[in-house]
This record gives sequence, structure tokens and C-alpha cells, in this order.
Amino acid sequence: MTIQQFLDWLLATHQLPLPQADVDHVMLDVMTQANSEFAPEKFSLGNDDDQADDQVNNLALAFASEARQGRFDSSLPQWREATANRIKAEIESLVDRFFDDKTVRQALPEKTSLAHVKMLVSTLTMRIYDQFRKTPKAWTKEAVEHVMTGYFVSNLLITAEAYTTIDPILTAFVDFMVSKNYIRPVVGKRVQRGIKEAAPKMIALAQDSDNYGPAKTVGMAMLAAGLDPANPVAADKFLNDYHEVEQVRRAVQGLPYHEDDVYQPDDAYRTRPHVDTFEGQQWQLATATQLHHQMIKYARLLWIDEDSADMRGAWAQSDIVDALVTMGDAMYAEYLETPETWIADNFYMYLEHVVDDRPLIDFQRILAGGTYLIVYLLKTGRMVQEREEQLMEAFVDAEGHLLQLNSPFRKTTFQPHRKQKKHKKPKKKKQWKR
Repeated sequence: MTIQQFLDWLLATHQLPLPQADVDHVMLDVMTQANSEFAPEKFSLGNDDDQADDQVNNLALAFASEARQGRFDSSLPQWREATANRIKAEIESLVDRFFDDKTVRQALPEKTSLAHVKMLVSTLTMRIYDQFRKTPKAWTKEAVEHVMTGYFVSNLLITAEAYTTIDPILTAFVDFMVSKNYIRPVVGKRVQRGIKEAAPKMIALAQDSDNYGPAKTVGMAMLAAGLDPANPVAADKFLNDYHEVEQVRRAVQGLPYHEDDVYQPDDAYRTRPHVDTFEGQQWQLATATQLHHQMIKYARLLWIDEDSADMRGAWAQSDIVDALVTMGDAMYAEYLETPETWIADNFYMYLEHVVDDRPLIDFQRILAGGTYLIVYLLKTGRMVQEREEQLMEAFVDAEGHLLQLNSPFRKTTFQPHRKQKKHKKPKKKKQWKR
């Protein structure tokens, strides 16, 4: 879309308080002095800069939305709100009469509702008008196919199985429009051909969620979670959580993301005390840095994992990321071990230190994030079964140690599944560097 089109849209929607002559004059200046500095003060939207920015952003979003829907396309006749409202009202009235006809209704797929029929027909009607400027009396085969294999797949909030009902419903409705002389028989025939040719393609495309648009992806996720998209409170909370997960996913994939939604832990590992050598290994800043960033990635991968919904519901992203990164940094600083090489005895000693010397909430966070992480590493092939079992046993024993201290903490997450054993302290002395 061009600047000229944007200005034309502002004029058409009465959101730019300037006459057409002034707009034409501005555009002439822009085109003849393309390298000159534009003077926005001529078109101030208010005295408050933030308010002006908000208004500009809202206008740009509205224009982009209209443009995506095809309502502003210089190659087509002008989109008219009066026409859109008229055909919408006419079609909805026809749908009511259509559904009131018992003979017609009995021929529809089982359990077909009036709302479902109205949604399908109204969507087809408005999309064809938005994108092709065609009212039902002038529908074409190509327009019907385009909407059914495009917008119907990417945006309709229905299950993949429900797409099989679209062909018979639309076919019956087109026949009904012809029988009521709303459209001519020749139009009805070409529309029916479009429906028959588009239906199998549409059904095939709808089986692949990669063909869904962002709005449908979110809506289907809500339905899968058992939430009603029409419930504003549930929808708002779900959308906030979903947005955060998506931003974390983008961060993991190396894509641009909203920094406010992706927690970034500090770099305290650089200055924390650490061993100089341990069991023949040398502490390396490069390794500590690499491990620190790997733990951040593990924490984020865990946060977006489909099996982590309960954890996300109980803890903030910052709680889990901090717990896991701190744990990983500490295990390397004290034992020069990475998650793939964590030794159960050393791991237990770290947990025992957390129980003895740190606030209870710290252990609870490590328990929540750590157990999920170990299961995740096993599930993704990054940890062997034997090590997973040993580390989980260390968590169980650490909980037991906590209970022995008469802590108010109640063990509810993991129950001991084997007899506790006494963890041995590392045999070799550690040389500390502070």
C-alpha cells in the first residue's frame, strides 16, 4: 500500500480533517521532493505527543486491517459500507428462512445449528465482497474457490472435521437462493461448481495447522484448553499467557521478540565464587558462559513445552528461569559439571546447601523447575534414563532432609519411591578461587 492510498483511506473514513485539494498538494510535494524532510507538525493530531503516537498507531492498524481484508484496493470498485451492510442483512434474513424450512433442514448434516450456517454463509458473503466487490447476485466460481480454500482454512474457528459439513450446507443454501429468486440460476450453477471444486482442496488444507492464521491458532488453542473464546475474562488471561509463550518461543528461535515478555537473568555467574580445579578439570570462563546461556535456553524450552502447562500456571517465568540458571551455574562453579554430566551425589550436596542456607521459596522453585527440566532432558534425549532416576532420587532425598529440619514445607510434589541412601560428600578437595 502506498502513502497516497493511506491518505485516501483516511479521507474516505472521515479521519483526516483536510479537503482533497490539500491532500493532493501534499502528495505533489512528497513526490517532487522525495528526499526532503517531512514536516509532521502540519498534521498534528493533538498536543500530547503520546496521545498523538497512539492515534497514529491506531489509524495505521485500522488501515492495515482494512487493507488485509481487501476493502481498500485501487484496482477494484470502492468498498461501500452501505452495500456491505445491505447484503449482510439480506443474507442473514435468507439464512433464517432457509433454516426454518424443515425439508431443507433435514437434508443438512446431523446436528447442524443455525449459528453454524449463518457463520458460514455470512463469512462467504462478506469475504467475497471485501476481496472481489461481488454481491451474491454476481458471485463467480473463482471468488468462491478463493475464499473457501483461503480465508475459510486460515480463519474459521472450527475443527478440521467440521470442514466436511461446509460443502453440503453451502450447496443447499445456494439452491435455496435460486429457488427464492435471490440469484439467477446461471449464477447458482457456477457457484455450485466453485463449491464442488474447492471443497476437497479446502478439507485437505484444513488438516494442516500450518495453514492457520494467528487468530485461528490462538482460538483453536483456547478450545483445546477447554476455554470459551467468548468469555472475556478467560480469553484475556489465556491470550496474555499465550502471548508470553509465543514471545519466548520466538526468542528461542532467534526471531525478534518483545523483551518485556521474555525474562533475562543477570550475569552473576561471572563474579560468583568458583573452584579453580576439581577432579582434574579446570574452571573456564568460556565454559561457564556457554553453560549459563545453555541453561537460559533450556529454561525457555521448558517454559514453552506443551507438558509444562501446570508449571506455567503455578510459577512466574522469572521464578523458573532464575531457579534453573542459578542451579546450572552453581553446579559448574562447585563441581565443573553440566546437566548432561551432573552426578547425583554432587547434585544432592547442592540441594542440601539450598535447603540449609537459603529461603524455603528458593528450594520450592528449584524443585518445581528442576524436576520438570530433568524429565524434559530425558524426553528430548539429552539425558540417559539412569542419570534421570538418580537425580530425581536426589530431589526426593533433599525433600526428606527438609522435613527432618521440621520445616513447615509440606511434601506434595514427589513422594519417595525408593529407600533413601546417604549421599557421600565428594572425596577430592576443591581448590576455590574467589
